[in-house]
Amino acid sequence: MLAYATYILASPIPFGPLLVPLLAATAALAALTMSARPAPLVGRLPGASESRIKIVECATGSERPSVMMRLATGASARHHRGNCGLRIIHGLLRSGGIDFEGQYYQARNCELRPRGPRPNGPPILIGAQADRPRSLRLTAQYADYWNMFIGTNDEDFTVVHKAVDEACVKAGRDPATLHRTASAMIDLQGSEKSPAAVRAYRSSRALTVGTPEELGERLRALAGAGIRHVQLWLEPNTRAGIDAFLPVLDLLARQ
Repeated sequence: MLAYATYILASPIPFGPLLVPLLAATAALAALTMSARPAPLVGRLPGASESRIKIVECATGSERPSVMMRLATGASARHHRGNCGLRIIHGLLRSGGIDFEGQYYQARNCELRPRGPRPNGPPILIGAQADRPRSLRLTAQYADYWNMFIGTNDEDFTVVHKAVDEACVKAGRDPATLHRTASAMIDLQGSEKSPAAVRAYRSSRALTVGTPEELGERLRALAGAGIRHVQLWLEPNTRAGIDAFLPVLDLLARQ
């Protein structure tokens, strides 16, 4: 059975100074709702500052659906920066403090205050493709949830799960403890009127398209492939877009 989440912020669009206020709004929504699981779509590393970590951390509670901290690792030199950044973020969220000095970042005697209600902080989700062994290694070391973007029906999840499992084994972790999730971009009626920056970003990536019946079947197939949580980026990203997707949810609810 799939779980669904509501994602509010998309980092490919340059929000600039609006980033922290948007994260604060996400945290406030998480504190008020029991039916949705708000989260930023992605916090790319490096770039998750202490203020953003604090906003996410302080919004989480053990009695309600949690904010999820969703991170993406980079390539080459950025990968090494991301490794340092993840060590700091993981230490702050899990234990509330860290004393770390790396090649790119330092966090000397750093504490996260105030702490959120949950002792171990929010779950960490890291996106890593199956052909990126270094990113998979970081995922196996630090993440609670692994994630990949999907598009067409061509994904071979047998191969994907094998790569994730192998990364966990190399890290000395039981593969069953790393939850598997997927993200999909779905274009709906009206998406042609979206902002140019959004259309340009989405046009360079595989989209999941089809009738409500086809989309419902695609989501059911994900559950059958071992995916326990799916994040959908609907376009248009408005109330009209959500309304246009309701027939898919209705079909899933009846089965």
